Amino acid sequence: TFAARLSGYNEVHFIATVPALRGAVSTRARGNFRAVIDDRAQRIDYELSFEGLEADVTQSHIHFGQRHTVGGIVVWLCQTAGTPAPAAVAGLTPLCGGPRANTVTGTITPAQVIEVVGQGIAPGEFDELVRAIRAGATYANVHSVTFGPWRRPSRPRLMAMRTEKGGY
Repeated sequence: TFAARLSGYNEVHFIATVPALRGAVSTRARGNFRAVIDDRAQRIDYELSFEGLEADVTQSHIHFGQRHTVGGIVVWLCQTAGTPAPAAVAGLTPLCGGPRANTVTGTITPAQVIEVVGQGIAPGEFDELVRAIRAGATYANVHSVTFGPWRRPSRPRLMAMRTEKGGY
């Protein structure tokens, strides 16, 4: 079993983000993520909860990345109508609900592991995902639309809570 608290203080933004927006996120939002891995059945049962979001939730994922880095999405934990998961996994990905607080449960199978371009995890590589989780090289986050549009109408500014490394 892996468990972690989600906190905006652990968030790291993508390098292409406007420099003023790259740091941690100060927010009262919080969340928890719990995962139980069943190696034999090749499944991970999870529960994701979040509350206190300052704007509506848009999506949640597990990313492959070390502490203080941004990693690629390897699994979608939940989606919304406005931010759907990729077509290959959308039918397997639960809705986030909310809009600013909810508990989402789901099961991750090999069919939900998506390619992490340039990071060595191919679609369906469940064992690689589990290995990365056990090595502490993954994090879960919850995104919400925060502060309205972000200088470009088609790209909302995102807020995310990121799990503490070592706890997950």
